[in-house]
Amino acid sequence: GAIHSSGDLAQLTISNSTLTINRTDGSGSFGGAIASLGNLTISDSTVANNTSVKGGGIYSDSGASNTATISRSTVDHNQAPVDETSNGGGIANHGNLILENSTVCNNNAAASGGGIFNNASASISSSTICSNLAGNGPTATGGGIYSAAPGVVTLRNTIVGDNLDHFSIPSDVGGEWSSGGYNLIET
Repeated sequence: GAIHSSGDLAQLTISNSTLTINRTDGSGSFGGAIASLGNLTISDSTVANNTSVKGGGIYSDSGASNTATISRSTVDHNQAPVDETSNGGGIANHGNLILENSTVCNNNAAASGGGIFNNASASISSSTICSNLAGNGPTATGGGIYSAAPGVVTLRNTIVGDNLDHFSIPSDVGGEWSSGGYNLIET
């Protein structure tokens, strides 16, 4: 991928940037554009047209004490296309994620979470999650967002729509999630 940041004290900040047409290869690879294993802040940026086995655009494993914050940004046309472990076409989150005033659209994953895969804590507010696709296998779900146990996604003032699973069935939010109010979710 384009950027790999790791370490307990790692602080990666990306602002007013475009990360496009990057890829990681090999089984178990992650973060087509960004792989962050520490604190991550992305603002006013675009992550588009990237490819990886996990986290086609962004892979964040911030752990319990770190946070990935994405604001006023676009995550678009990224993919995790390889196999049943390929989660998170746009974003794969394995830590604390805050997504605000952002768009996650047109991403796809071979497994779950075409737009966003979460298995930790994610707070999404004032954002749009649209036109993402999950899967080519029978267990693929969460075209827009998939939150695997023990993860929970909280949505507030967010639009989630036009996302599909591999059967071309609307699949906007899968797994554990809660509403903070004022959401529009396609059913």
